[in-house]
Amino acid sequence: MESLWLAIKTIVDILIFLVVLLYVFERKSRKNEAKNQEQKVKALKELIKSLDQLIMEAERSSINISDKAVQSQKNIQELVEKMEKKREELQAAGEKAESVLESIKKQLEPSSNKTRQLKSNKDKYFEASQLAKTGLNAEEISNQLKLPKGEVELIIDLQLQKSEKKITPQ
Repeated sequence: MESLWLAIKTIVDILIFLVVLLYVFERKSRKNEAKNQEQKVKALKELIKSLDQLIMEAERSSINISDKAVQSQKNIQELVEKMEKKREELQAAGEKAESVLESIKKQLEPSSNKTRQLKSNKDKYFEASQLAKTGLNAEEISNQLKLPKGEVELIIDLQLQKSEKKITPQ
């Protein structure tokens, strides 16, 4: 019996040894798992930190791009205002040029009007001399032709001088 007892004791000792061994391996396994989890947590934290940095850089870049877009918009607005001002200046210069051209035309026009007026006056003077030949007096001719009375008298006097020269030979 003693050998049975010894065999049972040996089996129990072996079992206890196995349980202790399993416990040690399990504990070691849990430590390794804990270390793995810590490493995974650490890796995740580093990844999160890296992502945060990327997000911050993206935000900075976005703000920078936004600032540049606003500045570009201001520059474009300034250019549009300058172009509008230049357009107005050109329009004013064009209008001034047109007015100068009109004044030049008006200055040229009176000279042609003077020529017409001279011709029409010559016609009136001829008509006055013809009316004087018919016997009308200076006042009547003046009213009819709308010429000053003095001019009509001068025309009549010139007419008389011409006719006297023709009559009296020298």
